[in-house]
This record gives sequence, structure tokens and C-alpha cells, in this order.
Amino acid sequence: MSYIGQSIRQSRAERSTFTAVGGETSVNVNYTPGQISVYLNGVKLIDATDFSATNGSSITDLEELGTGDVLDFVALDSFLSSDTVAASTGGTFQGAVTLNQGIDNPSTLLGDIIAPVDKSTALVGPIVIPNLTVNGNLTIMSELNVSGNTSIATSGILNIIG
Repeated sequence: MSYIGQSIRQSRAERSTFTAVGGETSVNVNYTPGQISVYLNGVKLIDATDFSATNGSSITDLEELGTGDVLDFVALDSFLSSDTVAASTGGTFQGAVTLNQGIDNPSTLLGDIIAPVDKSTALVGPIVIPNLTVNGNLTIMSELNVSGNTSIATSGILNIIG
């Protein structure tokens, strides 16, 4: 696993602070092993020398903390290259995809459109596609030209506006 500048998730780093009451040698904090920095009263500690961070839920093997000692944690998010869809060959997203910015909408899509049963899908047309399968709710904003087969399930809804 590696950390690449900006994460694909909402935040790049999760920061948290713990203030000791005195005597602690371990602290609970969530992190990805190998992706956490720990600071004691502003001084960075060295992983595997000053503490152990191996299970993703606690920092252990600390020197006994004094009353009022402050531990700051910076847990970096991880990026898995296996959790991507290739631009050149495509792939399948298992979850919903939300685009927060506009994208170019090609007039011809090379792949089929399959609207899943538990999601709503909207496309801005005019659109030319090989095959269309509507299991859920699909809205097309403008013209739709299907050159192959169109299948709409009993629970499917196809809305064409335009």
C-alpha cells in the first residue's frame, strides 16, 4: 500500500489528539499500519523504536506517559491500485459513482448501459449506445439511439426527456 498525495476519499489525513491522565503505555486510535505519524508533546516518535503500530487500532509499547502529556496522531489514508478502473479497458464499479464536476459527455458510448436495480442513473444526450438494460431507474436528458437490444425489467423505469 502506498500514499499518493491526495487521496481519492474525502480527507488526506485523519488527525487526532490524546491527552494522558498519567501512566498509559498504549492508546487506541484507528490507522492503517505503516501510515501513521505519532508526536509526543510536539516531538515526532519513531515507529518500532518509540512505539508499535501494527494492528490498525492501537499504539502500544510507549514509554509511560505523564499527566498532561499530549499525543498527536496523523493517520494517512491508503490508496490501493487494485481499487481502480482502467480508462483504456473499462471495468465495473461495485458502488454508486458520484461526479461532483461536469464531464464531457460523448455522443457515442462504446459500451452497453446497464442501469442497476437499486440505483437511479441519469445521462445527458443525445446518446448512441449498442445495448440498453434497465433494471432500475434510468433518465436520458435528450435523444437516445440504441443500435442493439433494449431490455426493461418489470421494476425498471426509463425516462426520456427531450
